[in-house]
Amino acid sequence: MNQYVFYKLSEKMRQQLDVEDLAVPVRKERVTEVFGAQEVAGEKFLDELDAFLAECPQYLGNYQEFIGRLAYFSGAQLGRDGYQEIAAHYFELGLKYNPQNLSLRANYAVALQGLGRIEQALAQYEAVINDSDSSAMPMVWMLAARLYEKQGNFKRCRQLLEACAKLNPDDGKFWQFYSQVKEKSGVVDPAAEKGAEKMAMIAKALAKGKPAPYCLFCYSPSGSQDKCPACGQEILKPKMTRSEPQAVPSPVPAGGLVCRQCGNRLADSAKFCGKCGTTIAAAQAPQKKFCFSCGQELAGDAKFCNNCGTAIE
Repeated sequence: MNQYVFYKLSEKMRQQLDVEDLAVPVRKERVTEVFGAQEVAGEKFLDELDAFLAECPQYLGNYQEFIGRLAYFSGAQLGRDGYQEIAAHYFELGLKYNPQNLSLRANYAVALQGLGRIEQALAQYEAVINDSDSSAMPMVWMLAARLYEKQGNFKRCRQLLEACAKLNPDDGKFWQFYSQVKEKSGVVDPAAEKGAEKMAMIAKALAKGKPAPYCLFCYSPSGSQDKCPACGQEILKPKMTRSEPQAVPSPVPAGGLVCRQCGNRLADSAKFCGKCGTTIAAAQAPQKKFCFSCGQELAGDAKFCNNCGTAIE
């Protein structure tokens, strides 16, 4: 059995860790190594306590909380300094004596992720997520979700994001990520699907010359009103309805010569009016130009109909 010398914690360490006055065991042969530097590294006390409790487990109750706090503090500092491997070691050591410490476990997962040990990191994330007290740690769900997304496990990723979505985070990037994952996992958003159905009904109604049955903006029933009862937006109505038929000019040949006698529209090459027989004088230049598809009167140099978009040759 090792011989131990007990040292009181410095006031600075006690304040950092918020612990009571405590005597920490140090193996006699390691005193110089532990206290040789100007400032004692907290992780060295962890190694000494681990050795001591392996020989004297009956004293675990005296040091359990202290080990958890010291492991968290030391591991976090080492991780910030870039020593992920050592940080992971001390997080693991802290969990050895405090397996229910979620902060330790979450930071252990982050350290493992930083080392590229993804499967081990996910196992630790899942242990935190599945704990009943983990509801206050949504960042852990997000970190795990990102890893699952990279692995192509979109189903589990979506499940974790759904849990986060219940908190209604005010973060556009989250909702964009959530939408992408749902699409990748083959899940159709019920709201989007319902909206698409109503859009189809709006289009169908307009095609039949009827007002839109739903608001285009919030999809609330229009109730045959001019404005949406819910959001106040204008309800779409067709330009022409069957109840109000409008005269549509008959199709005309490209070019659009007009007979001065009866107003009949003629082809540019016409020499006689096909309706009244009047001779078309060579000097009779095209006075008007019409769309041969919808009859809309056009500018002389028009290449497309400004009403229906038909190309004018």
